[in-house]
Amino acid sequence: MSEKLQQLQSQLNGINRQLLHLQKPRTSPYDFQGLGVEGLKIMKEVADEVGMVTISEIMSPTRNTLDISAVPLLKQETHLPVLVDVSHATGRKDILLSCAKAALAAGADGIMVEVHPNPQAARSDTKQQINIDEFYTFWNGLRDSGFFLSDEAARVDIR
Repeated sequence: MSEKLQQLQSQLNGINRQLLHLQKPRTSPYDFQGLGVEGLKIMKEVADEVGMVTISEIMSPTRNTLDISAVPLLKQETHLPVLVDVSHATGRKDILLSCAKAALAAGADGIMVEVHPNPQAARSDTKQQINIDEFYTFWNGLRDSGFFLSDEAARVDIR
């Protein structure tokens, strides 16, 4: 088992794991783009082992802007689930919870948030990432907000 796979599995212990995503397209081609094919293979192996569903994303180059009105419009115009990436929409971790609540209030089917065991050591986006302890605080705040009927209805995306 590779070191990256072992690290990912250890970080996932104890978390209600339903979604997993490891590759991140960037606005600039010079920024870290994720693990590429290696990351997709790791994601598939972990997902198969622990019974997770994997996802990918559709994005535009616009960052650090959360257009809440896009959520109900997408819900009306498509048959697809709408997930809001609050990390990239805000660019800062201090407002993630408020924006996640707003997205859910607007009808989003799920929330994505960027989590790293040590955000300061991350290759990119250090200001918007939260560590594992901050994730639990974020998750508890979101769960306790009343937007979910049960823990089973909640989705977690860890990248």
